[in-house]
Amino acid sequence: MALDELKNDLENALFGAKEAFLLKEAAPGNADAMVMLGLMYEATDEEKALHWYQKAANLNCADAFYCLGEFYETPAHYSVVEANDEVAEQYFLKGIALGSVDAMHELGTRYFHSGNKEKGLELINKSAELGNPISLIWLSTCYKCGWIGRKSVSKAYEYAYKAFDKLYNEKW
Repeated sequence: MALDELKNDLENALFGAKEAFLLKEAAPGNADAMVMLGLMYEATDEEKALHWYQKAANLNCADAFYCLGEFYETPAHYSVVEANDEVAEQYFLKGIALGSVDAMHELGTRYFHSGNKEKGLELINKSAELGNPISLIWLSTCYKCGWIGRKSVSKAYEYAYKAFDKLYNEKW
């Protein structure tokens, strides 16, 4: 039992140190720090997470718009907002306009799975071309399973290799 208590104390201390650092960084308007605060709070305080994402979005931070889109997605992952696919889509589109490859991938998969495969693939391919490893893995799986045309082990391998290269050899 003492080891569990020590672990909890350490985790709380680390959380507090990260929080203090990020709050200091966010104070002068660092949108990246605001997004990091939002990510940190998601598991413990959704209202605080939403607050920091909104502040970063007010500074036109692409990642903040992606995170806000995630908040409003259906099915609802969060309890502080009501799921609304139209609001989510608008946030994703704003994120895309500002260069978020994560928003591009997310909206692309939403379009693809809702029946608009052409529009979805266009966004996912663009996200992959911009180096999003998640999109590269997604395309690899699609080619392996034949979900977007004929099965192609060579194309599946090509996309998987690019994803591996991004994840392990480059910063993205």
